[in-house]
Amino acid sequence: MRLGSSWRWQLSRAMRLALRLRRLCRPQEGGGWVGVRLSAAWRYGKLLLRSLYYNSLTNSDTLLDCAFEPVYWIVDNFTRWFGVVFVCLVVLLTSSVVIIVYLFVLPTIFSSYPAHWIAWHLCCGHWLLILVVFHYYKATTTSPGHPPKVLHPP
Repeated sequence: MRLGSSWRWQLSRAMRLALRLRRLCRPQEGGGWVGVRLSAAWRYGKLLLRSLYYNSLTNSDTLLDCAFEPVYWIVDNFTRWFGVVFVCLVVLLTSSVVIIVYLFVLPTIFSSYPAHWIAWHLCCGHWLLILVVFHYYKATTTSPGHPPKVLHPP
């Protein structure tokens, strides 16, 4: 079968379907549209679509598995890089906050607050910065450990 004849056959089938739907939705001789014919055309269209795309093995679980398949693939292939990316993000974000404070907030504090408040802000801010850096360093360098080994079976 040639490609042109197959295309013509599909076009003729689509036109026959459109004509059949048009005949079903045609006004009656008494006037007005008949709701029964319109609902029959709607049901016929639904039946046609369901019969073309029916699969007995399809349910909502299969649909969710198909939708999340790219996510599973990304997690399987890029999990080892997530830690490096997140560590870099934390360092970048913490550094950006410190730079913004030194460039924009501290000049405002120096020009508008008294000396004891400036000392308080500097001490408290640097203490918090030291705590964040220390605890993040310890979290990234401490071994997570191993699960306990059972010596005697219960």
